[in-house]
Amino acid sequence: MRVGAWSIHLVETNVFDHLWFLWFLCWLVAIFSLLAVTGLLPSGRGRVWLVAASCLPYAVMGMSLDGFYGPDTSYGILPKPHVLGYYACFYFFGVATFAAEGIDTRLGRHWKFLLPAAVALLVAGLTTMNDRTLATVLQPAYAWTMSLALIGLFHRLFAVPHPAMTWLADASYWMYLVHVPLVMAAQLLIRQWPVLAEVKFVLIIALVTPLLLASYRWCVRYTAIGSLLNGPREFPTVSPVRQAR
Repeated sequence: MRVGAWSIHLVETNVFDHLWFLWFLCWLVAIFSLLAVTGLLPSGRGRVWLVAASCLPYAVMGMSLDGFYGPDTSYGILPKPHVLGYYACFYFFGVATFAAEGIDTRLGRHWKFLLPAAVALLVAGLTTMNDRTLATVLQPAYAWTMSLALIGLFHRLFAVPHPAMTWLADASYWMYLVHVPLVMAAQLLIRQWPVLAEVKFVLIIALVTPLLLASYRWCVRYTAIGSLLNGPREFPTVSPVRQAR
């Protein structure tokens, strides 16, 4: 597609950068609405097929598996079909689970077994990522197993609402949206420092995270932006940290 002097490839041109997954959610919500109207939403009983189905789009992930682990990304206006199909399996698995069990799901209740299994699948996937057949099975298997394990683990650790964790969960959306410029600025600041890359990584996190949290607390949470992201929030009588104590 050509816009003035600019030529845009609707699939390949990077339009959304790190926000591409939010654009995917728009597509998935639209598909959800269509399926809901036609009565074709997956049921809780049929959701297991979505786990197996996720291997199909994975079979064409990546032009080459040399050094490749994990699904493709898609930054264009039109999502790559195989990438959208892969994430649709997870999205509609969640839809089916909520329809069948609501918020009191027992999903991930075997997390004590799933968590070490996920680690084993990760190691197996990393050592065989140049084998397309094994990658098609092992890499989605890791994603499913780790997702279920972490759901179960957090159900166990945070069965009761925790004010501080709720606050951090709200802040994470804002942090995801705006972290890139701050991370890039921090990289420019310390790029010449004679320290290991791993040390720089930790320093960048330590520098950027407090700034993002402060910007959320003082510039976003109780503003129109915060209402758009997380819904309206009222000023607490005490800080979230004190509530948590």
